[in-house]
This record gives sequence, structure tokens and C-alpha cells, in this order.
Amino acid sequence: MIISILVIAFIFILLWIGSKGPARSFNQLKSYLIDLDERGYNYSTLVINRIFSKKFIQFRKLIINKDEINIQLAFPNANWSKNYYPQIIELAINDNLDYKIVEENHYGEMEFIYINCNRDIDLAHSLIEKILFEIFKEPRNSKFYALLDNASN
Repeated sequence: MIISILVIAFIFILLWIGSKGPARSFNQLKSYLIDLDERGYNYSTLVINRIFSKKFIQFRKLIINKDEINIQLAFPNANWSKNYYPQIIELAINDNLDYKIVEENHYGEMEFIYINCNRDIDLAHSLIEKILFEIFKEPRNSKFYALLDNASN
């Protein structure tokens, strides 16, 4: 009986991990930013996280008009991120980045910091690097999942 439960749990975990797609190295994440910029619709999102972690990084694409497109880091001040949120603000200030802090009311009231990258993929990629390795303290050899939502094929 116990062995059957363990086998079913193991299969469930494998299916859950497999549903997230292949894990990527940090360097491979840049291609997802390019896809967000080139294939994403207005308010498309790119979410990057590590397996079994509540921590994530989220970017969104805003199309203001055909000549003005912005890729933004959208970082929440949530229960899981309360220790990191001030560090993200400090990063924006120290690196002299274009940012704003906004109260959102989509799923209950929550504060976000939005850091504008415009269409600078290198800037967005460097933000990922600083957040993952300096703020989240993830090991450099970690693998990450990247989910691009609301984009063309």
C-alpha cells in the first residue's frame, strides 16, 4: 500500500515537473526576453522561477503605440517577497533605472515596483542576473523555468 502511494506521488511529481518544460540556464533566459519583445502581445508576461521555489521574476510587455514598446520588470511586494522588495527598489535607485511604485488591485491590493527596460534586452537580462544571483542568492549553476504567456507562435 505504501509503495503504491509512493509510486503515484513520484509519477505526479514527474508529471508536474515535466509540465513546466525544460529547465534553462541563466544564459538561455535571454532568448525568452527576445521572444517577449518580438512575439508578445500587449500585456504579455514572462515568468522565470526555479523548481520548488516561490520566488519568481516577472516581465511584461506594454505596447503604448507602434513606435513605443516597453518591457518592464514587475516585482510584487507580496508575503514571499517582503525581504527582497526593498533590495529591488535599492537596485533601481543605485543603477539609476526608470521605475515607479504602484498600488494594484487586480487580485486584492498589492504594491508593485515596475522597472522600465524599454526594449533593452541586455538591461532586462542584467536585471535577471542581479536579482537571481545577488538578491535571491541562487547558485550560479541553477536551472530555471521560463513561461511566456500571451505571445504568438
